[in-house]
Amino acid sequence: MDLPAGSVDAPLIFKQNTVRFHGASSGPTVFGKGENNHFILNHIHGKKDLQLDGGLISIPAQSAHGVTISQNWVHDSLPPRAHSAKWGLRFDRGQSECSSDWGKNGEMSQNVVFNTNGMNAKGNSHRLVRNTVMWSGYDEADDSKSKAGARDINLYGSSGGIGTCECSDTDCKSRPKTCCVSGDDSTFENRLSEVSGNLMSQCAGSIGGGKWKVATDEVDKVYRDQDIASVSWNSAGMAEEELRDPANLDFRPVSGGVLSKLCIGSYTDVKKGKEYWIPGHQERVATMPIPPHGSTTVKKDAHLMFKPALGAVKHFVYASFSEADLDPSKTPHKSKKIGRVNGPNNVIQPKQFLMKQVDPPRDVFWRVDAKFRDGSVKAGKVWKFAVAPKAVQSLPSSCVSFSSHGPFPLGAGWSNFEMKVPANGGRPRLSEHISSAEVCIKASHAKDLGSLQFQFRIKGQWKLLSKKEGQGVTDAEGCFVDVAAGAFPNDLGPWKSKHDPQESILGVLEDQGIKLSEQMVQLKVFDHFKDGKDGNLDNWSLKLCYDPATEEKVPAGMKGMCQR
Repeated sequence: MDLPAGSVDAPLIFKQNTVRFHGASSGPTVFGKGENNHFILNHIHGKKDLQLDGGLISIPAQSAHGVTISQNWVHDSLPPRAHSAKWGLRFDRGQSECSSDWGKNGEMSQNVVFNTNGMNAKGNSHRLVRNTVMWSGYDEADDSKSKAGARDINLYGSSGGIGTCECSDTDCKSRPKTCCVSGDDSTFENRLSEVSGNLMSQCAGSIGGGKWKVATDEVDKVYRDQDIASVSWNSAGMAEEELRDPANLDFRPVSGGVLSKLCIGSYTDVKKGKEYWIPGHQERVATMPIPPHGSTTVKKDAHLMFKPALGAVKHFVYASFSEADLDPSKTPHKSKKIGRVNGPNNVIQPKQFLMKQVDPPRDVFWRVDAKFRDGSVKAGKVWKFAVAPKAVQSLPSSCVSFSSHGPFPLGAGWSNFEMKVPANGGRPRLSEHISSAEVCIKASHAKDLGSLQFQFRIKGQWKLLSKKEGQGVTDAEGCFVDVAAGAFPNDLGPWKSKHDPQESILGVLEDQGIKLSEQMVQLKVFDHFKDGKDGNLDNWSLKLCYDPATEEKVPAGMKGMCQR
């Protein structure tokens, strides 16, 4: 959908439209040079893969000046075909357009982007402010050499491992007068852009801006490393915990939470009786129920929200356990009315008895009628949802173990034994942190265990567990433990490990990134004597123990994006 560029006197305003199920590479876009172009409150989703590359809203370089893309929902553009993932929002440029002719002065603000390839900004002097971006596909798209990692917002830069006009790239070096010119910030891609107040599920594994870690420095550093000067208050790693219920399209921050207090993300903490903006086409009847029609995962403290009818001055909300009570051909009994809101306001607090958690769940039916200025009332459709029952959970153990069972032969020289361990041991990486690690070994040797050396290793980093201990003992079982405090007990069976506090099992795990990614751990065994005597490793294991993390509070006086 190519829209003609606007001008100072004749702006282009693309507002409150719904665009869905289309296959071209780009959705709504601007063609031609111009300014004063605005994409506001649109709902765009369901992009397919008739063409590769592209975005749900994609703006070419020559049209970027003066474009504002604000308060849109864009989602679902990850078809299965290779290289067909589409960006949610994009400021584009030619692949080798490494000069100040790239797009400039565009803005993306307060958009909600999910199940896409994320947001992408090429060019310079752009503003990406207070967007909510989740569940991206992280396709490398048009930068096959990207080192960015999984991040929901991608800015091409002059450094930092993402982009095709980095100062070290061949295309940039071939244009010494237009790319990375010392003293001219306009020739360094996105050096003059701003990235502030955005909420992401992922940002290259960084964490911040949530209850487990309030400070956003780690997230902001991802963009500062790209030589982007204006970066602040970006949150990542805790989006689903910090929003009320994004799976059911409620993208408001948890009341009293970090996002709410720092004004990060697309929405503020909208209360009952107020307006929760919902983008897209308006009809003469209430539409777009939140939670969505048919949802069975609704939380017990959910609000009911909807897109107001076009031109309505008031809305009446009814609810019942019986669909017949809400027959659209009749006005429901007054006992079924659970709320009334004026004008564009659309947030209703349902009565508690409707939101009880029961098993099996039961359907709650609801309907919104719109009243117009002439006094007429138009009945809405009947929607339904079910409150999810209470989760039956047993308290998990504070430890988790991984083991490998033999027997495995131990010959002369080195023997290597591998075991796969999931990220953070398969435990929630934010609410629990590893407090100690233990390696246990059961082994035997035809002569004695004193000929063996044991190492715990990941890649090139290792911790010596024992070396030439256990003379005169042919078989034994023992464990090597270290804790965060640095203690290391000695006299474990026949082995007497001299603990170096600078080296630890936990240190090896953490340095290799166990909190964020799966690791292949190794037990390496070395037989020092070539005497023809062999041994066996009967089994070995790794045990990780956890402490609950402590929720952080927003310091008094910290305002985040709220001060703007």
